[in-house]
Parts: sequence; structure tokens; C-alpha cells
Amino acid sequence: MKSAIWKPVLILLLVGVCAGFSVAQEAEPPESSGGEAPGSPFSMGLWIELTSNNTSLIRDIATGEESGYEFDRSALYTKANWWLWGQFGPLFEVDAEVGLWAIDHAFYQANSYGANIPDVTVADGLQGFAGMFFSPIYGLNSRNPGFFNKMGFTVATPYLKTRFGYGELNAATMRSFTGIYNVIDPWNDVGRGFTEVSLGDSLKNIGDDVEIDALFALSRMRAEYGVYSLVQASLFEKTDIAVTYTSTTNSPELFRYNEQNDNAISLYAAYKPAEALSVGVHGLASFGTGIEPALTATAAALRADVQAGPYHGVLTQSLAGSAVVSVWGDDESVTPGASVSSLYQWFTVNELVRIGLDTDFTLNGIADAHSGLWNIRNQPLVDFNLGGLIDKEMDVSVYGVINIDRIAASDDAAQPWAARFEEAGLEFRAGSLHPSVKKLVFAYALSAEYQSWSFESGAYDLDALYHSFMVNWDITGALSATLGSVYRTKSAADSTLVPFGLAAGVSLVTNWKAVASPRIWMHITYAMDPYEDNNYTLYRYDDPDNKLVHRSYRLNHLSEDVNTSRVSFGLIWDL
Repeated sequence: MKSAIWKPVLILLLVGVCAGFSVAQEAEPPESSGGEAPGSPFSMGLWIELTSNNTSLIRDIATGEESGYEFDRSALYTKANWWLWGQFGPLFEVDAEVGLWAIDHAFYQANSYGANIPDVTVADGLQGFAGMFFSPIYGLNSRNPGFFNKMGFTVATPYLKTRFGYGELNAATMRSFTGIYNVIDPWNDVGRGFTEVSLGDSLKNIGDDVEIDALFALSRMRAEYGVYSLVQASLFEKTDIAVTYTSTTNSPELFRYNEQNDNAISLYAAYKPAEALSVGVHGLASFGTGIEPALTATAAALRADVQAGPYHGVLTQSLAGSAVVSVWGDDESVTPGASVSSLYQWFTVNELVRIGLDTDFTLNGIADAHSGLWNIRNQPLVDFNLGGLIDKEMDVSVYGVINIDRIAASDDAAQPWAARFEEAGLEFRAGSLHPSVKKLVFAYALSAEYQSWSFESGAYDLDALYHSFMVNWDITGALSATLGSVYRTKSAADSTLVPFGLAAGVSLVTNWKAVASPRIWMHITYAMDPYEDNNYTLYRYDDPDNKLVHRSYRLNHLSEDVNTSRVSFGLIWDL
């Protein structure tokens, strides 16, 4: 690998003059913003990002073996979005965002395969950047300026409420429904959008004890055309009933819907006979042009929730055929072709200690359960509230995961059992420990990867171990720091292994009132990149976007981005 030291130094200096920035999650529009007129139902503002992103290769991309540090790319990323949030009279509400500009401009791009001539030279990068200022609004756009990133529009009458949505909506996005199964699953980005019609507030209540709701929606998100609908009722604060119907087609012609379609219907009911007990049942059936009506296209689940004194337990039993699909939901909650028994329970010992156990028993291949893979997942959990001992905000949580499989080995009548450690973690949380520690979170996780079960050894042979570390430190309300690290080991020699990864960052909300007090941030990564969705905070595996069912403290992407290193810095204005 070749490297010329003057290139990264020169480019960092040039791009640094422009300041920097990396893609961040969108902030919820504040209750009051700089663009909101006194007494107005509207709020509006600007979200501006500016990032200098500079990447180096630390491994040869062809073989992954040769080690080095070769400057690869320097780029300026910037975008600006103008958002509107408000109400037009009593009937109309709007949630919109217009992209004013967005561009990712390379100042330098090496030839990744070792040629002496870069794909983008420094001269070409500077020339392209200078040319933008001849027409900045057009030049700073990778597509036409003034496009809508998102648009949400609501027409609300006392009897009906209609919602139109497109893009990454902050609020009032598409509806969802989860009983025991997730059958209508919302997306963060609603893509090609939706139209929803639901009951208005005047029709939702029948007396004091009955509340009803109904929803019918059309969308082009999941397929070429789709429908999701929901009717639900709450009776006397003890009974809940819901019916859903969802459907999609991949036919490009709407009036050929009958030639290709997938459909699912579900019925959910829950009853609370006592304060400490609630029970529920959920049935799901699939049908369509490619799904024959049969037991294999159905699923059913029971759930009991018990909360008595210091004990809280949730017992769930699901049985799903191999051909069942939710169509608009999350099929991981259904687990087609399997019987799943789950028991999630907590016992509060006292105000200092809670003990939990999260257990799943899965029979895969229920059509022939005897010869299928059986899995028992056990996750003990313990939470300690140390604040009760030392009069400080301090908590510690630990967990571990052990999997036990009964192997589906057709040539082994004994059907052997094999146990394997999957993951363990510890999290320490503290607040107001010191004037320089407003909040501190430290997390460590150990996770293991295995090869396929081995007939020779009669076990799962270990492939790799990952030690994951994370620190989020809010020094003050304005200043915060992050540190992430991963240590990787392999059971066998591997010349492509990069054993150590590191990520460090800092973020500061400035008081630079002359330039509207931006947030300034910087981070450095080496052989890992846990800053996936946000510029100045770490992204952990149990981030809400992952909708993780079980506890996990490991950083995201332990084995990805191992061949690159990055230095990024930037500013964000939320005006």
C-alpha cells in the first residue's frame, strides 16, 4: 500500500476551513423554535449539517491481509432541511420538510486498486468545490433544489380523520398494531407513502365504557400496492378486541391485483379478570394467490401476564405453520414453522435488587418436531440500584445468555444436546457523581460466534470472540464525550483479522450566538464504526430502531468496518 503524507495533511487543512459533518438523526421539531411567531399554531426551522469526512484504509481491500495506513478519501458533506410543523385552522395539520441542499463532494478519492492516478485528484476536487459558488443553490444539490424529504398532511373532522404521509415523518406517522404477534409494523421511513382514514374523535366513544377505533389505509410501501386495516374496541376497561386485515400485490397494474396477492387476517382478544392478571389470545391466517388455505398458513398464540407483589411474569405460547406470513408485520414475532414457548419474569427482592430470567423454548420444524432442531435460550438478568446505599444516582445491570440445542442429526438416533455461551454484559449508569460528571454510562459485552455443529467434536466449535466496550460521558449539559472499543479474537489463525478497534468522539453545544450556537463535534474511528446513525452518539445493538426483544449491551457492527479508519468533524444547527 502506498501513501503520500502531504496529501491527507493538505486536504484536512483545506476541508477544515469549510468545517464538517456526518449524517445525523432528525430532531423532533421543538415546541418553540426561532421561526415560530408569537401566538401562532405554526413552528418552522432549519436543520443544517456540515461535515468533513476523511477516510483511510488500514488493510489491503483485495486480500484484507496487508497492514498499513493509506489515505483514501476526503469529502465535504452538507445538507439543509427546512421543516414546517403546525395547524391550518381546525381541520388541517401539516408536518413537512423541504430539502434546501444536499451534497457529498469529494476533494480527493484514491484509486482503490493501487493505480497511481487517483479517481479524484486534489485539483479536480478543489475545482468542483469552487464551481459550486457560481450558483450555490443549484451547485449544492445532488438533485433539483427544493424537493420534499417528507410530507405529512392530516384532515381531521369530528367524524373522520384522513392522514397522508411520505418520507421520514417525525410524528403522526403510519399506525401500527401488535397484539401477541406484530401484524402491522411501522417503518421509520414510510417510503412511497400511505393514505389512512380513521374514525374521528366524536365517533370513538359509546357511553363511558366502550371505546372503538377503525382504520383503513392504502400504501405503496411494502409492495407495488397494499392495504392495511384495523378495527379495535375497548370494553369496560377489562376487554380489548382487535381485527386486522392486510394485503399486498407486486403486480405493476392495480387492476391485476387478483392475479398476484398476499393477504393476512388476524383476531386478537385480551381480558383482565383481576388487577394482577391479564390474558390474551391472537390468531393469524394467511392466504393469497401463492398461499393455499391450510393449517400450515395459520398461527395461534396465548399469553398470560401476572403481576403480584414483587413478582412479574409473562408467559407466551405460539404455534405457527411454515407458510404463515403477517404481510404487513414483523414475521420474527410469528416464527413461522415453529412452536415457541416464552417465559419472561422478574422478582423484586427489595428496593436494591431485581432478578430476572428470560427463557425461550423453540421447536423448529413442528411438522416433524422429533427430527427438528430444538433450542432453549436462557438469559438471567440482575439489576442493582446502588443509589439506595450511597445516596447517589447509580445502577448496575448484568446479564448472560446460554443456548442449549437438541441437534437435528438424522443419522444420529440419540439426537445429541449441545450448549453454547452466546453473550454476557454489564452496564454501569451514574448521574451527578461530580461537577464534571452529569451522566456516565459504561457498558461491556462479551459475545461469541460459532461454527456449525461438529459431528467430530460433538459440539459447536468456537469461531470468534468479541469484547465490546462503550462509554457515554455527559460532562455538562453542553459537553459530552464518547468512547467505543472492540477486541476481536479468532480460535484459528487468520491473517485478515484486525484484533483491535477504537472509536472516540466529543460533542459541544456552543454559545456562539453570532452564528446561531451550533453543536460542534468530532470523532475518530479505527477498524470499527459505531456512529452509524448519529454524529455524536454511539449506536448500540439494543437501539430502539433495532426493536430488540432481549437485552444486549454490545456495540453495533463488531465485525464490520474493520478495514478503514476515519476522522470526521462538523457542525449542526437546529434553528
